[in-house]
Amino acid sequence: FLNVIFAVTFQGLTNWCLQILRNRRHWDQCPAILLGATREAEVVRDYIATLRPHGIEIAAHLPLDPAEPWSALAARIESAAAAHGARLLICADKRLDIPQIMQILELSERLGLSAKILSDKMNVLPNQARIPVDLIMETPLVHFETASFSARRELITHVWSALVAGFFL
Repeated sequence: FLNVIFAVTFQGLTNWCLQILRNRRHWDQCPAILLGATREAEVVRDYIATLRPHGIEIAAHLPLDPAEPWSALAARIESAAAAHGARLLICADKRLDIPQIMQILELSERLGLSAKILSDKMNVLPNQARIPVDLIMETPLVHFETASFSARRELITHVWSALVAGFFL
C-alpha cells in the first residue's frame, strides 16, 4: 500500500518539476507540426496543448486537403519545419490513403523529423505486428522515428547508462 502512495507522489512530483523546467527553461521541448483539419486533429491538438506529453508542443497547425497537389503540401511542410525548428510531424487526417501516407513518411525522413500518423488504414501494425500505438478516437496513432534521431538517441542513452553504471559500481 505504501508503495502505491510513494509511486504516485513521486510521479506527481516528477511531472511538476518537468513542467517547471519546460515552462521556464524550455527544457525537453519538442516542437511539432500538426497536419489535418478534422475532428481528430482538433482532439490531438487539444490533448497536446493540455498535457504536453514528452514536451511536445504544436508549433504550427497546417490544414490538409487530400486533393491538394503533393508538391504544394510538401513545400508548406518544409517551410513550417524550417520556420519553427520542428522535430516532429503529426498527421491527424484519416482521409489520406496509403500512398499519401508513404509520401509524408518519406518527406519526414528527408527533413529529419519523427512522424506520428493517425490512420485506420494502418490497423495491421497494432493488430498483427503488435506494435504499441496510441489510440485517438479508436484510431491508431503510429509513431515512426527517423534513423538519424534514433542513432543519436541510442548513443546518448548508451553513454548515460555507462556513466550511471560506473557511478554505482
